[in-house]
Amino acid sequence: MAIESVARRYVRALLAVATERGEEDAALEALRGLQQLWGSLPELRHAMGNPQIPSDRRLAVLLRVVGSAAPECVCQFMRVLVRHSRVDVLRYAGDLMAQALDEARGVRHATVTSAMALTDAQRQAVAEALREALQCEIILETRVEPAMIGGVAVRIGDLVVDGSIRQRLESIRRHLERERELRAQAVEG
Repeated sequence: MAIESVARRYVRALLAVATERGEEDAALEALRGLQQLWGSLPELRHAMGNPQIPSDRRLAVLLRVVGSAAPECVCQFMRVLVRHSRVDVLRYAGDLMAQALDEARGVRHATVTSAMALTDAQRQAVAEALREALQCEIILETRVEPAMIGGVAVRIGDLVVDGSIRQRLESIRRHLERERELRAQAVEG
């Protein structure tokens, strides 16, 4: 199982506990800080992955790093990660917690890719259409990919709606190839 998938499970469990205690935002802040440190300090990653360092010492380092301001649920989270040798979850924990918290609050992130930059009016129209269709708040990110030729592709989590001209041309190409294969089979048969 990929580490990001494992990390998502651990983070969702933490979110459940943090929500019960009303500590969601404090937990998010602590995890973002830990993720940033995890990414910027190779020494920390090395020490946490070193089996020669006893787990109680690794835990003590993490608890010192997270600081006394961190909510108890994050400290418990650190204990679980160390106990199960899953400290590498910290690589994704902040981002995953932000996503899970947004999802719990009815906020979805959408990425709209287009051949040319969208105008403010187009961005607002896309965001409003997505809000109405999904019945939730939308945070819109836009990307420009000139190879699309025209149209837009929208990604929200695992859902992708590709209305690009490039995709339509590819669909036509596949259809024509199937037609050619069927004709070739008919001529042979």
